[in-house]
Amino acid sequence: GEGKSQEARADFTAMVLFVGALGVLMGIIERVFMDPIIKLLGATEIIYPYACDFVRIGALYLPLTLISTIFRRFYVPAGKPKMELLTTVMNISANLFFDWYFVVYKRMGMVGTAYANLIATMVMVVIGLLFYSSRKCEMQFASPSGNLKPLLRESSRYGISSFLSNLSVALSSLVSNYVICTGDQRNTWLRIPLWETSNGPSWAVSSACSILQVRSYPMRQGNVMSKN
Repeated sequence: GEGKSQEARADFTAMVLFVGALGVLMGIIERVFMDPIIKLLGATEIIYPYACDFVRIGALYLPLTLISTIFRRFYVPAGKPKMELLTTVMNISANLFFDWYFVVYKRMGMVGTAYANLIATMVMVVIGLLFYSSRKCEMQFASPSGNLKPLLRESSRYGISSFLSNLSVALSSLVSNYVICTGDQRNTWLRIPLWETSNGPSWAVSSACSILQVRSYPMRQGNVMSKN
């Protein structure tokens, strides 16, 4: 509500670049330490090759996953809440179709599932790039803010609750897999804790940035502003 539109755009662009770089780093770590991570999550000899097939590809597009998340979180501050619903529906639809195509029709197994997720994520990223590159959108890409340290500090302060919330879901999923399931079945949902744990920091950063952008934009009739 302070009317600092240009500053908000610069901060938004800086956060997208930062989250993208963070995703690259996390993807490298996930790929390099794939074996110990999967074994730490409790994969048996039967599940291990399937988990490797998925993570080997999933780690490559982790930056896109994080960027698509922050794109989705900014539609509401940009005054276009329906875009969040639209991209979510398109993501789910693409995932369902390509899961059928790669897994059922092409019989590619877990590799097909990973490619289906990749394509669905790319759909969201492309939509976000087109949306935030449009001159009609108030929340546009601009020259990134060079003052990243205070921006990250504010993002961490506002996003810590979201981070802890997503981290708790990941840990709960991990613990539940071990407590509820037995034998080889306990690894059926192996990817859930790994996926949610890796996405926790992104949700924290994107949630905090959404709040920061709302504070920077002037209230305008017809715009939907929310801190949630």
